[in-house]
Amino acid sequence: MIGLERFGNHRPVVEHALSALAERLTRLVGKKVVLALAESLDQPTLSRMLELEHQIFGAEDNVYSAEDIMECVESEDAFLLLLQIDEKLEGYAFGFAEEPGQPTVEGTDYFVDSAVVSLEYENHGVGTKTAGLVFLIVYLMGYRKVGVTTEPRDKTGRELVRFYRKLGFTAGTTILPGDYAMKILLTRDLLQPLLKRQLGVDLPPIASAMGTLAP
Repeated sequence: MIGLERFGNHRPVVEHALSALAERLTRLVGKKVVLALAESLDQPTLSRMLELEHQIFGAEDNVYSAEDIMECVESEDAFLLLLQIDEKLEGYAFGFAEEPGQPTVEGTDYFVDSAVVSLEYENHGVGTKTAGLVFLIVYLMGYRKVGVTTEPRDKTGRELVRFYRKLGFTAGTTILPGDYAMKILLTRDLLQPLLKRQLGVDLPPIASAMGTLAP
């Protein structure tokens, strides 16, 4: 799992974004919110993540085991973003770099594998606001072509495909049978207004994972 040191000179940008979003979510839900990039995964946190997996996802194939989660967060350039509300884990997101030539979603270089907010807080707009932070994390690591897989609806009937479309994702193709694939190209034109509006962050110039200056 990556830590803040992964971002080098851009570490202050990520630190500011984590703090700014936590403050906004605190005002939104009326409870203390803390956001952090985890560098390790302890058993209580993993157990709560498994509880949230079962709470949210309707398709049994989409509910991860402890082994599934550990495999994901131990992958190359994996991040694990934890959302705590009143000192209880109420959400998380994790993703990892795709293996060259073997992407989960065709034409992508990074896979956001899971993004979860507990049922108690999912209607507060927490997931939408946290998406900008996830985009920033992936972008500052140098990745541009992001894929996700999802199911049409979760156990509450929330339309997940519609949620991702509102964020700018379009339909994609996946190697996973039965999953709905979506992808997005992270560009400065897409991210700068979003990050400025949600996090008060100006996007710095940064090279892509291929070593070229980002568009």
